[in-house]
Amino acid sequence: MSRESIRKIAENKPCTATSVLDLLRFVAPKMMQRVASHVTHGIADNLDDPKYAYYKYWSNPLETK
Repeated sequence: MSRESIRKIAENKPCTATSVLDLLRFVAPKMMQRVASHVTHGIADNLDDPKYAYYKYWSNPLETK
């Protein structure tokens, strides 16, 4: 992928966390799949849910006790 094609994707758009993640998913989909399997970036609804005991959630202070 060339720099010019990346510029066209990102041109005239507000830069938010979501748009940056979308751009990374487009530019490097395999890397972002690997990242998604090891790290999360959400907000927990219920910290007592057993899924939040998984190491994937430990790096996010919004999803761990």
